[in-house]
Amino acid sequence: MFKLSRQLQGHEQDVRGVTHLRDNSPVSCSRDGTVRQWHPDNSGSILTTSGTNAFINCVNFTVADNLIACGGQEAIVYMLKPDEPSQEPEFALVGHQGNICSVRSSLTTNQLISSSWDGTARVWSLADFSEVHVLQGHPSAVWDAIILGEDRYVTAGADKTIRLWHQHKEVGQLVGHTDVVRSLVKIDATHIVSAANDGSIKVWDVESRQCVRTLDGHESFIYSLAYDAESKRLASAGEDRSVRLWDLGSVEPKQVITLPCVSVWCVDFDNNGDLLVGSSDNYLRVFSADPSRYATEAELISFADAVKESTIAEQSLSQINRTDLPGYEALEKPGKSEGATIMVKSPEGNIEAHQWSGGLWTKIGDVVGATKDSQKQEYGGKQWDYVFDVDVEDGKPPLKLPYNVNENAYAAAERFLADNDLPTSYREEVVRFIEKNTAGFNIEQQSGYDRAADPYMNTQATSQPQKKSPTPSVIPSQEAVYFSDFKSEQLAKGLAKFNSSAPTDVQLSSSDSDEINQALKAVHAKGSHLIDTGLYIIDKWSPDAAVIGLDLIRVSLAYVPSCYDKVNQALIKVFGSSPSTMVGMMALKVLNNLANFLPIKDSEIAAAGNFIKSCDKTHKQYGAACTAYATLIYTLSSEQARSNLAFTAADEVVESGSEAAYRVLIAYGNLKHAGKAGDVPPWVSTAFTKYGSEPRFQTLKKELEALK
Repeated sequence: MFKLSRQLQGHEQDVRGVTHLRDNSPVSCSRDGTVRQWHPDNSGSILTTSGTNAFINCVNFTVADNLIACGGQEAIVYMLKPDEPSQEPEFALVGHQGNICSVRSSLTTNQLISSSWDGTARVWSLADFSEVHVLQGHPSAVWDAIILGEDRYVTAGADKTIRLWHQHKEVGQLVGHTDVVRSLVKIDATHIVSAANDGSIKVWDVESRQCVRTLDGHESFIYSLAYDAESKRLASAGEDRSVRLWDLGSVEPKQVITLPCVSVWCVDFDNNGDLLVGSSDNYLRVFSADPSRYATEAELISFADAVKESTIAEQSLSQINRTDLPGYEALEKPGKSEGATIMVKSPEGNIEAHQWSGGLWTKIGDVVGATKDSQKQEYGGKQWDYVFDVDVEDGKPPLKLPYNVNENAYAAAERFLADNDLPTSYREEVVRFIEKNTAGFNIEQQSGYDRAADPYMNTQATSQPQKKSPTPSVIPSQEAVYFSDFKSEQLAKGLAKFNSSAPTDVQLSSSDSDEINQALKAVHAKGSHLIDTGLYIIDKWSPDAAVIGLDLIRVSLAYVPSCYDKVNQALIKVFGSSPSTMVGMMALKVLNNLANFLPIKDSEIAAAGNFIKSCDKTHKQYGAACTAYATLIYTLSSEQARSNLAFTAADEVVESGSEAAYRVLIAYGNLKHAGKAGDVPPWVSTAFTKYGSEPRFQTLKKELEALK
């Protein structure tokens, strides 16, 4: 029987991926943009932080090289050293063009395989970190990929298929799931297990290409699988808040562990057979079947109480007839199977969910309604808090996006995409749309990066079916983009690190540092002090330290109009000193923010473009730098409508990725709309050729062609 062993707290957002080192030290990654290594005292060290606050979705320990692979929104696989906090990656594997979903390694073949929303999986040599194969065939996102043996690979996709590969050639498919296939695990050379959004787990014989067993039990999407070869245990985790443990010889779970969260994202077995679990409540938990590693009795009780106190949205369950629910007497009868769930009415009249686990009924939460029934809307035979109209394609009716406030926005987005056969590349947009229209959404705060526009989303929530509203025009786009997101704790840590490396005669005193830390908690009132400190750092410290000075300026700029000229002069100095990629990226963000308030000189725009052209394209922040430059060009086109706006580095921007390309195309469209664009530059055609399959580019192209 698995019980809680450890609870590791430190991540600030969902824990999306987990792995373990040789000594069983857990390593996790998160939507907070960090990879953390955990120690026996339950403390954690941040091994790396995304410079763009981008999600990190997956992590894997490569035994042969003693390195940690991770990947996420930056579309780069980074290789990290264990036991080295706040490091620059040892290697960066560049090739993917979209969000990376998984990274897996094989000691036998000395290879790593990664999968991405760009529709590919890529195989990398761990000997020299070169790209060996590109597996291309899925029409949309590849959610997972594993190495089956020498030159043999398996991929799972949003197209509901599992594909078999020999080298780079597809040699077969395993078809049986009815929804997005999310996770794969190898059992032996001829058998694999898959899990999908259809709530099923399937065991496959890859030689006969037949499903030999289906394991049912999960009540929603299944996100992750793990297999322990020694104990022959399979673990699965999903949107129903549970981890389920299976014996592959049986179709019923051996144990169900419910967690006090909304989503259980990832599972892994360590070398002891302990189970590592990451979830949406920001925790990494360790469960053990060895009583010597169980948590204390007090910790076990506290965990059980947290589960009992969880709330379950009534709309997430099958329709409940409140008048016919049994009382506690129903708990006197054993459950029909491990993980079985029943609803009972307490003496106080509350509805409780209880689960049969380990021969006992255990309360797993109170069932609550999200809103009063009078506020609900009916769609598809169910009651919803919101039913949005979403315009996806010109000339067609809007699609209905139902959402309940107590459900996970990512689950709602995936349901919407699956129901309407839409690409998974829309997923983040749909999530941001939901958050914007239900909770006072802010792009940068929610996602860590910003967009110039939401071209295909109609932001009107409806209480009843409405007539189709016109598709919003993309051009002209004049929505201000301002880089304001920051985390005071991380900024303070960065400042302390650079301060300790500065020459003694120019270091900040401890009282100065304390004052800055306080100012970071009240930027609106103490922005002037932060800007003065930033200017001091740029002037007195090393060129590389300028990044922290620029960051202090970036977050404070809007509150101190009197500083604009001084900041402008500092930026001219930075761009004139051949800045590093990191420093130049931050300077571009400051220049973009400044452009919201102050006319920018042509020479500064040219310097920004020349910086991008001279950048190291293999640097992990190169893509972020290109996006910052494209954002600046967009801001200049929307705020200042310049007739002489130079797209100096547009070629590099287009090659760097779709997000940066889209922003610079919007900027060009703004100028064309104002009659100031001139002849169509070649990079415009290149951008539409590279990214024309994305609906937002298709919409934009139509509007550009319609402009005279």
